[in-house]
Amino acid sequence: MALRALVASLAIARASGFVLEAGRPVSRSRLATAAMGVRPTPRLRALVLTLASPTSSSSPSSEVPYEKMKVAELKKLLLEAGGKPGQLRKSQLVEALQSLDASSDGGGRGGGESGVAAGDARFDGGRDGDGRASRSQGASSAAGRMRMASLDLAPTDELLTAGVGDGWAATPEEQEVVFGDDLAGPGIEPGSDGGSGSGSSGGGGRERFGAAGSGGPIAELLDTLPPPMTPLGPDHSRVNRTVLLGEEPAASMELKFIGTASCIPSTTRGVSCTVLRRNGAFWMFDAGEGTQINLQRSGVRPSRIEKIFVTHAHGDHTFGLAGVLCLMGQDFDRTTKVVDIYGPKGLRAYLRAAMQLTLSRVTPPYRVHEVHGVPFLHGQYFREKPPEPPNVPLAADSRFGEVEGGTDIWPDADGCWSLVDQVDGGDSRGGEEGVMVRAAPMQHTVPCVGFAVTERSRPGKLDAARIKPLLAKNDAALKAKGYPDPNKLMKAFKLMKPADKFEFPDGTVLMGHEAVSPPRMGRKVVICGDTCDASRIASLAMDADVLVHEATNAFLPPLDADKGPRGVEKATRAHGHSTPVMAGQFAKAINAKRLILNHFSPRYKGDDGRFSVVRMMRIEEQARRASGLGGTDVIAAWDLMDIQVPMKVELETNAVATQEAATST
Repeated sequence: MALRALVASLAIARASGFVLEAGRPVSRSRLATAAMGVRPTPRLRALVLTLASPTSSSSPSSEVPYEKMKVAELKKLLLEAGGKPGQLRKSQLVEALQSLDASSDGGGRGGGESGVAAGDARFDGGRDGDGRASRSQGASSAAGRMRMASLDLAPTDELLTAGVGDGWAATPEEQEVVFGDDLAGPGIEPGSDGGSGSGSSGGGGRERFGAAGSGGPIAELLDTLPPPMTPLGPDHSRVNRTVLLGEEPAASMELKFIGTASCIPSTTRGVSCTVLRRNGAFWMFDAGEGTQINLQRSGVRPSRIEKIFVTHAHGDHTFGLAGVLCLMGQDFDRTTKVVDIYGPKGLRAYLRAAMQLTLSRVTPPYRVHEVHGVPFLHGQYFREKPPEPPNVPLAADSRFGEVEGGTDIWPDADGCWSLVDQVDGGDSRGGEEGVMVRAAPMQHTVPCVGFAVTERSRPGKLDAARIKPLLAKNDAALKAKGYPDPNKLMKAFKLMKPADKFEFPDGTVLMGHEAVSPPRMGRKVVICGDTCDASRIASLAMDADVLVHEATNAFLPPLDADKGPRGVEKATRAHGHSTPVMAGQFAKAINAKRLILNHFSPRYKGDDGRFSVVRMMRIEEQARRASGLGGTDVIAAWDLMDIQVPMKVELETNAVATQEAATST
């Protein structure tokens, strides 16, 4: 691991009481905060450099002025300090490093009683009690730098983005846009070392990050994480992320996140794929490269995938489609079932070419329904409209899976597409009664759509157990009143409104709300494609139970300090993507009950390591503040994560069960 050597060194120093800065021991809280992943400030770089350097006070200092270094060395130092050397000349490199020295040391390469006469501010050794720059002897020696390199430290961006707090370095603009006014936390002021909290819990870092505001109890979530990484083994660095989801009662609808990355699959994330389970049937949304691998780990039975929806033609959403069909084809029991695939214009030709060229005959029967007339909405950033899909002169061939029945779907009067609208059941194992799927255009670098899956609300159920005894008791009197078959009154009772009433001959009054339970409200799940503006799906997405929205890039200080939050958002928009703040704002606009973020840049790792989890919690907090949602209503998805989508009646039943269990104990 890239960070393992760093953390091991810190742990050794903590155990041995290592003197790190000008004869001053480093507090346990600072070591723990570093182990939790705070950004590599010049001060932290100095700690690591000191660990890698000779400790003997008799070791001579071999300070090398910048002017005498080679250009390659200068560029390396500037990169380590977080700068961008680019094509700078040697004089410019020297000037840049000296400027960093001046800004980080508060006075340039000032003197100090511990051999800091020409201080090496690229690894700022910090300041002692009266503000003078200080550093242990030998910290900037060539031998020390060689040992620094041999530690195999993580890339700068990993350290920068892994921080828990970073509040002491945030500008007022960053605090307001990204974390809120109280970023620094109670009792923690910008510029401080974070207090003297417990070394095992990362005290100062947690306080800074825990003061995220009313948007979500981040401090409480951090309390569930295991102790900081130690060299003792991986058990100390892993996080049980299901704890962060809270209780997820089982429901008849569930979202399974098969892949949550953008661009390319990595060792910690697969690319875009989400599966919706409803009553035992599975619908897949997008199928990026390598989807079939995670699909087999997810518990999804490929033979039960009945529909596949593709948002747009980019490879990280389509390269895995042929592989998924081949995986589904391994189930030879599928001889009559047909998989319906919905996607952009050209998808039919793409699959024909892929399956026929590779002679892939072990596939299920499928048919493609192309979504036509999708507008290109990104013209303000791209001068040229993407070319039309090429005309591939291949006919359907049932030997390679494709069967008749594929259609071309054009938009309705409201500019949206009706893809699935079944009321009477259909042929799905799980049943599609009352389910609609509609699509709306997304603004992206190619024509793209998002999908809204909506269940129709169902009428309440008749309370037969309550009514039948009343009918039996009043049977003779009802017949005398002109009801030859009193049991036929059941149909009339089912149509009663809550305020209606019926009086039986014996004087019993039956109210409508007693005869019929409240209506069962249908659920709504909205899955957006890649987008920097999802506003055109807003009418379909209003009051969604779950909104799945991309958050490709995020402003995480100090990694993006050169751009600032507005600069990150501007660059993200230009590429047709969204930030967590943008996703949160859309969730608020449509009054979504829950927001799931996905489609993350490859730089945001999806493993369950402490650093990665805390980084994603920071991303969640940005969306949480923008959306107004709290707690676990905002989640940054990881691969193989499951999210339940219960009906209101299911929520009430689970609440009653929980209350009864609490009462019994």
